[in-house]
Parts: sequence; C-alpha cells; structure tokens
Amino acid sequence: MKGRLKLQKKSWLIFSFILVFILILNGCSGNNNSDSEYVIQIGTENPEDHPMTKATMKFKDIVEEKSDGRIEVEAYPNNQLGNQTEQNEATRDGRIQATYSGMSFIGGNFEPKYNVFSLPFIITRENLDDAFELLDGEVGEELTSSLEESGMTTLGYANLGFRNITNSKHKISDPEDLEGIKIRLQSNPVHIDTFETLGAETATIDFAEVYSGLQQGVIDAQENPLDIIYTNNLYEVQDYLTVSGHFFDFAGIWFNKEYFDDLPEDLQGVLLESGQEAVEYHRETYLKEEDEYLNKLEDEGMEINELTEDEIQKFQEAVEPVYQDFLNDAEDKELSEKILSELDVDY
Repeated sequence: MKGRLKLQKKSWLIFSFILVFILILNGCSGNNNSDSEYVIQIGTENPEDHPMTKATMKFKDIVEEKSDGRIEVEAYPNNQLGNQTEQNEATRDGRIQATYSGMSFIGGNFEPKYNVFSLPFIITRENLDDAFELLDGEVGEELTSSLEESGMTTLGYANLGFRNITNSKHKISDPEDLEGIKIRLQSNPVHIDTFETLGAETATIDFAEVYSGLQQGVIDAQENPLDIIYTNNLYEVQDYLTVSGHFFDFAGIWFNKEYFDDLPEDLQGVLLESGQEAVEYHRETYLKEEDEYLNKLEDEGMEINELTEDEIQKFQEAVEPVYQDFLNDAEDKELSEKILSELDVDY
C-alpha cells in the first residue's frame, strides 16, 4: 500500500511538472493565446507615462483596428524586452518584430548615413518641420533603403526631442564648464566627438544603467530630452539642468525586414499607414509637452540654466571641427551636404 502511495505521489509530481512546463511554454509563445493571424512584439525603453510609450500604444490601437484584428500588437515598455541595445539587435535578428527607439543609436550601430541628423545644433524649432519633410520624402526613402541592408526597415520617423545636459557638479553655461565632467552618451560617433571636442570625458553605457551610474558617481552627467529626464526620475540624482538643445534626436519605428516582407501586401500597407499615424501623433504632442516637463523638473528642485543666444553661439563655435570631421568620413558626403543645405546649416 505504501509503495502504491509513493508511486501515485511520484506520478502526480511528474504530471504537475509537465503541466507547469506546458503552461510556461504557452506563456512564452507570442500567439498561442491569440486569435489573430499575426502577433507583433514591439519594445521601448521608456516607462508607461513617456510620450514614446504613449505613441507605441497608439500604434498598437491603430494596427489592430485597421487590420480588423488580423494583427495583434504586444507592446512592452520600460525595457521589458531588454535594454535598448538588446531590443534593437533583437529586432535586426528577428527575435522580436519591432522597436521604437532613437535614430542616433541606429546611426551609431546599423546605418551611419543617419548620423548627419546627429550633428550638434543643426535642428532648431524653426527648421524642425523641414527636417521631417526630408525624412518623409525622398531622403527618408534613401535612408530606409540603406538601412534595409542591415536587416531592418522603418515605418516612420518621430521626435525623441532636443537633448539637454544634467550633471551633479556645477552649473554649465560655457564650453569650459564641461572640462573634467564625465558624461554618459549614446553609442554614436558624432555625439562622442562633439563632447570630447568640448573637453568632457565620455562614457557610452546603456541608458538602463544611467540612473545607478549617476547615483554611484560612476558618471557625473548625462544628456537627454526633458521628458526622458523627468519620467526616469533623473532629477533624484542630478542637481543641475542646462537647457542647451545641443542635439535633436529623432525616433523611428524600426521593424525586422524579413518579417515585414513576409506579411501579405495588404497588411504591409496597414503597418505603413499605422506607423505614419502613430509618429504624427507623437510629433504633435512632443513640443506641446516640452515646457510642461521643464516646469516639472524645476518643481522637483533642479537648478535650471537656459542658455542665452550668446552662450549657445560659444558652444556652436567650439564644435565647428565636428562638422568637418563628419563630412571627411561621411559614407555618403553628397547626401549629407544635401541635408545640411536643405536645413540651411552653415558648415
């Protein structure tokens, strides 16, 4: 009798293990629980209340509606699918289908032709619409075509925003104030060249590690749009904010090309239309909210220094060598010069 009970208990344990294993497999499968023909996983690195995440959710809603439920979009904010480096690489390799992230990272790691848009001070509020016209037109098509050689494509471009400097040392209002400051930057050669030209010490760590790096004193400073600074609580570990707008970082809905190409033509059209609507929504909301985030950061106790025109000019003059360095090494110098000319940038 005892032997039979032991055998029953052992059989029950084996059955329970198999059942749990099956449940885990079902939970990890993106489409086992879905009635849709296709399931798209898209990741972002930002928290739920960030404008980029809101635009991602907008994309999800539009795709599912336009496809009549044939496509289900699973949106994963806040680095749930890995840090931004991992998400972009997973998109390229086809382990996930899409990510919504900054152009500067793509330019630094997948398609260097994008890097012309990473040059310092070339984008202003006055020419931002002109830049989007370029990205929505033939220039954008040419860039997308080049990107596709790396295994990715894009559904549209939006704005990550004007990038500004925070630090824990002192107020920054002059290029000399950056000397000796260790600042975290994205993995982009133009960004790195810019701040090294300004005398800073640079570090390219993933954004997921920035808060702890600042908290522990591994780095002194970082630079990001105001909404990212606020929604990631960087004001808790940084005292000074310099509103410099030194870079403007665009964003893209980046897709695995093979996955996109394998979709039926009508659903490819759905994704392209939905992507454009989502990025236009993001564009419209960004500039409206920028001033609100500045006020919120001030309310959190940050010492804010908005650079004057004269101070910005000092920074512009200091980074002039970056333009020539870039153009000397540009993969497509003619395209880069065309973009700078269309944006009315002197170089």
